[in-house]
Amino acid sequence: MTSRKQAPTSPPALSEYNVLLADPAVREGIARRDRGRPAFDPPVLDDGTRNAFARQRLKNKRGNRSDGSSEIEPGAVTTCAEATHCAHRRGPSRPGNRARLGLMEIVTSCDRPDLKREADVALRGKWPEFLFPHDPVMMRYEAQVAEFFAQYDVLMLEGDRVVAGAWGVAIHWDGTLEDLPDGYDDTMVRAVKGHENGIEPTTLTYMTVAVIDGETGRGLAGKILTAVRARGVAAGLSHVIAPVRPTLKPRYPLTPMSSFATWTGKDGLSIDPWIRTHQRMGATILAPAARSMVITGTIAQWESWTGMVFPETGRYLVPGSLGPVDISREEDTGTYVEENLWVQHL
Repeated sequence: MTSRKQAPTSPPALSEYNVLLADPAVREGIARRDRGRPAFDPPVLDDGTRNAFARQRLKNKRGNRSDGSSEIEPGAVTTCAEATHCAHRRGPSRPGNRARLGLMEIVTSCDRPDLKREADVALRGKWPEFLFPHDPVMMRYEAQVAEFFAQYDVLMLEGDRVVAGAWGVAIHWDGTLEDLPDGYDDTMVRAVKGHENGIEPTTLTYMTVAVIDGETGRGLAGKILTAVRARGVAAGLSHVIAPVRPTLKPRYPLTPMSSFATWTGKDGLSIDPWIRTHQRMGATILAPAARSMVITGTIAQWESWTGMVFPETGRYLVPGSLGPVDISREEDTGTYVEENLWVQHL
C-alpha cells in the first residue's frame, strides 16, 4: 500500500466560520498568528467572509466578547483540574472553553461536569450494547483520555439540554497510510502512550460523535465536528482524521469495507450518510481500519448483549454489527472484530 498525498480541502461555509470564530481557542490561534507565531494557514476567503472575520477581530480587540471568556493559550488547559483552576481564577461568571452558536452553546465536559450522566445516557445509547461498554481498550484507557485530552471532549447544549457530543484525541501521525493506527482502539493506545512519553502530536483524531434521538437532520453533527476541529487547528495540529463507523454498514455486514467505501450516489459522494457528512466537510477516504475494535465475551454475554441464542459454533450476524461474530461453543467465547473506515479532513 502506497502513501497518499494530503488532498486539498475546500473552505467551509460561512456558517462554519461563525462556529470557528465563536470558539475562544480559535480566536487565540488567530491572535498567535498575528503576533508572528503562526498557528495555521487561513483558507482563501471571499469578501463577505473576510469582512466577518475583520469585524469579529475588531470586537475582540475592543473587549466586546459575547461569550465572556478570556483568551487562553491553545492547548494550555489540558486537564479538568487545570480547567477548573483557570475557571476559578477568572471567576464563576466567566466560564472557560465555551462558545455560543446562535441559541446553541459548545462547552467542554470540564465546564459542565453536572451533565456527564445525562450525556452518557443520551449519547452512548447510540451504539450497540456490545460495543463501547465492553471494549477492553476503552475501559482501560478511558480515564487517561479524559485527563489528557479534556479540551477535545465537548458537548453541544440547547439551553441546559445536551443535544450532541464529540470527543477526540491527539496523536503523532506522519501523514502516510502505513503509519495510520489500526483503528479506534489503537488510536487510544497511541494517544495515551504518546502523551505519557512526551511525543509531540501532529494529528487530531475524532473518536466519537453523536446527536441525540430527535435532533438529527439539523446539521448538528457537522457543527460539533467543526468545533472540535477548530480546537485541534488552534492547537497547531496539522492533520485531522477519523475512524468512521458508517451508518448503513450494518445493512451490508458481509460486504468488505473496501467495497462499501466505493459505493457512491449520483453526486459522487458515498451512499452512507455519515461518510457523506465528512465528505461535505472536505474529508477524503483513506483506507479501511481492519481491526478498529475487538470485542470478546462469553456466549452468555453475547446472548445478553444481542438478544439472540448461539446454539452451535459458527459465524453469526447480530443487530448493529458491521460484520459477523465468531462463536465458539467449545471455548465458550464470541469474538467480534469491527472494521471502520479512515477518512482525512486535513
